[in-house]
Amino acid sequence: MCLYSNHRHSCKHQSKKHQVGGTTSSEIDKLSEKVRKQRESAESWDTWNIRFLFIAGFAALCLVVTAIGVSRSNRTLTDLSDELDRAKDRKLQADLKSKDDEIAGLGRDTAIASKDAADARRDAEKFKLDIAQANERAAKAELETEHLRKQIADRTLTDAQVVAIGNKLKAFVGQQYTVTAYWDSKESLAIANRIHTALHDVAKWSYSDEGSKAMMLGGVVGVMVWTHPDADETTKHAARGLIDALNAEGVEAVPKEQNPKNPKTNMIAVNVGSKR
Repeated sequence: MCLYSNHRHSCKHQSKKHQVGGTTSSEIDKLSEKVRKQRESAESWDTWNIRFLFIAGFAALCLVVTAIGVSRSNRTLTDLSDELDRAKDRKLQADLKSKDDEIAGLGRDTAIASKDAADARRDAEKFKLDIAQANERAAKAELETEHLRKQIADRTLTDAQVVAIGNKLKAFVGQQYTVTAYWDSKESLAIANRIHTALHDVAKWSYSDEGSKAMMLGGVVGVMVWTHPDADETTKHAARGLIDALNAEGVEAVPKEQNPKNPKTNMIAVNVGSKR
């Protein structure tokens, strides 16, 4: 045991020497082997540590490089995106201008088409008016032609017309009458005979041949129905009915009065002159 503190180190050393002096050579070899292995393990770990440090440094360097690459790539991508947006804007503006030009062109085409349509409508209306006027002129010409044809054509009465005239005059059955015609005119004789048939065969009037004994002076036109001014009212009504019936069937007839100085008679005299 050391009594003084300054002699502590010397005492410890003496104690260790005493312990070593009690250790066997085999134990020393074992301890030396453990130290060696431990040293090799430490060196191995140091080697791996250095390697990993190298790998970590390389990885860090790679991260720096990739970070720089990513930054540059992002910058390039941003520039390209901006350029793409500008290109899209330019294309959009160009498309809009093209559409505006197309719309303007369509507007001009529409205006031209509308004008052409309006012109076509005006032409069509004028054409319709021309057709209507032409039809009107044709109808007028046809009427004039028919009028001229009727003026030139002989007067005729169909069987139906003869019956129609006679039926209108049946109320005056027994009414006396005479018929006188131009003997040298076939047309005058023909229409006189048709009138006679209507009066005699259909209306059942009483015919007197006094008319066949008379002669008409030249220049008589149309059918003249003569009555005495003092004739009975029934005779006057019968004469009026005959005139209306003949005119209704297209045979022009007019009333005539005999000389009042002539003896009164209820005889109706039908004088059939020329047509014109």
